[in-house]
Amino acid sequence: MSAGRVVIAGGGLAGMRTAETLRTKGFDGDVVIVSQEELPAYNRPPLSKSALHRDITAADVGLRMRKGVEFEWRLGTSVVEADLAAARVRLSDDTTLEYDHLVAATGVRPRRLDLPGPDLSGPTGGRHVLRTVADAQALARTLDGPRVVAILGAGFLGTELAWTLAGQGHTVTVVAPEAEPLVGALGAAAATSLRRRSEAAGVTFRTGRTASHLLGDNALRSVVLDDGSEVVASIVIEAVGSVPNVEWLATTPLDVNFGVPVDDTLRVVDALNVWAVGDVAWAPQSLLGGLRRRLEHWTHAGESARHVASSIIGTSSTFGSVPGFWTEQGGIRLDGYGFPGAADDHILTAGDWDGQFLARCEKDGELVGVLSVGFVKESAPLVRELTEQVAAAPA
Repeated sequence: MSAGRVVIAGGGLAGMRTAETLRTKGFDGDVVIVSQEELPAYNRPPLSKSALHRDITAADVGLRMRKGVEFEWRLGTSVVEADLAAARVRLSDDTTLEYDHLVAATGVRPRRLDLPGPDLSGPTGGRHVLRTVADAQALARTLDGPRVVAILGAGFLGTELAWTLAGQGHTVTVVAPEAEPLVGALGAAAATSLRRRSEAAGVTFRTGRTASHLLGDNALRSVVLDDGSEVVASIVIEAVGSVPNVEWLATTPLDVNFGVPVDDTLRVVDALNVWAVGDVAWAPQSLLGGLRRRLEHWTHAGESARHVASSIIGTSSTFGSVPGFWTEQGGIRLDGYGFPGAADDHILTAGDWDGQFLARCEKDGELVGVLSVGFVKESAPLVRELTEQVAAAPA
């Protein structure tokens, strides 16, 4: 089956799975992945977990591809501009590629804070983010013995890092403006449960606070908070969310302030044969009444990629996947489905919040999410109910 050329902007998990699925479903046209990174796609979740326990290499987190599946990689190159009317993209090496279908898979990058203070940007400066293998390698090199670490942000990345680093013997303080870590994603009860587990492992939380500026000379000495207090630290890690990589679409008519806008089929709105997958796709969520959200979940990257690839070679259909995620911290694995943080009622159906638990998460009496620690089998009926709701949602 051939339909000309598919250009995939971005070589992460979503981009690679799109290319792979095109091939396994019989597409025999040109498939070109343009990736800013020098490495083929790799697995990002371990970067905040087991990977920091050793000198990480790309081989440690590399993703397996199906044998016999071939497509073109253009590594170390990025798409810098798209001409949607001409169906053409310009690359950072100033070459151009025409396409029959274009897939936006450019993902996100870490949001950076504007923190006055000493220049700590060098490899030994003590100021870090964590998104790439290179970021993980740079951070791991500074963790040579017990260190004092401040983590700014209490989302999944920040809290997983806190647990990992505390387990390595480092002194860790998490600074976040929210009342509880992960409260926006999980709701108050589950968030409080995870906080208690991490505190028991030695993590300190400064909630309701933000960083104001940094102190130090050639190295970090402390982080000054908005109330004037200081968090002593030799390493600071910014984990305050992400920014979608959409600058290459700035000259198009698309409104990309929140990501690449797509309809419920993942086709980019008001654009012919252009799609978006993974973290960068700003898509309507039926469980939230059609509100748009970007989903930075590992499972979403693969599911959205497979859906778009199938649509390119077949018939476009509604993307009906239920968001799923997991986090490993506090000595447990928590699995979530849907949007637990959007719920106004978290109903405990099994266990207790400080141990294993299963929770039904409702908003205005409707199921919008599920949370489970240790109740994998028992959670299946609730996940099935979510799936049925998504399938029944009006197009």
